[in-house]
Amino acid sequence: MNIEWLQPIIEKFIESGEGEIASVILAATGGYLIRLFTTKKPTKRLWKISNVANLTICVSQSSVSVEKVNDLEISHSNTGIGQVKALGLIIGSISKAYSVSANNISFPSESVIDKLENDLIILGGPVNNKIAELFFQEIKHLDIVEAENHAFIWKKSKDNKIVRYETKYTGDSRTEYGLIVRMPNPFAKDKDNKSMLHLFAGCRSISTVAAAKYFTREHSKEYKLWNPFGWGQKKAIFIIIKCNVRDNSPFSIEYVTHHEF
Repeated sequence: MNIEWLQPIIEKFIESGEGEIASVILAATGGYLIRLFTTKKPTKRLWKISNVANLTICVSQSSVSVEKVNDLEISHSNTGIGQVKALGLIIGSISKAYSVSANNISFPSESVIDKLENDLIILGGPVNNKIAELFFQEIKHLDIVEAENHAFIWKKSKDNKIVRYETKYTGDSRTEYGLIVRMPNPFAKDKDNKSMLHLFAGCRSISTVAAAKYFTREHSKEYKLWNPFGWGQKKAIFIIIKCNVRDNSPFSIEYVTHHEF
């Protein structure tokens, strides 16, 4: 669907001398429609948030873990600037269609148990986010993916093999994997509750950023004008992505696999 046809109509009407007021109205209407169909509606189809007023963005806490690589123990922070970058990407995307504020952001150390049935966005994996840990327990029966330390155990490969996605080191760079989830909130047991859950997690903090970047910039393209009504798009989707990391920055972010229903 292409609505660029609106522009020449607006210009022609203005040139016809129908009056400055009509010109202003048409220009404003055209601008609104263009923004509605190119930005606002695609963003709403991407996130599918049911009630933004009750949206809870659950940010992981800072922690340090030890990873063994070639018999060497490497300590690294699981959060920090990476979580801030991921949060910025997410809020930047959501703000195109919804109104969000600092009141929507919670930390796992705060009491969020009574908010679990709301629309929920979880940043980080179970290593440093207790809500993420609860989420993986809640979806274990679906047999799609599990989180194990700093790896994702994928159970929906085409050849029915279980695949382990974990950090791989090559020279001065490394490859990390991220997980993106969007699905009806499994914590919401009431059938009338239409809340959604999103999770962005990675082997480490940087791949969490990569997951957020892929969802808001690449996956979001599937919800643009060529598919204005979201035909063929499933409500629940699990995506594995990978990225290369150098100097604590992700690059070459790529899709690996997905499962939707």
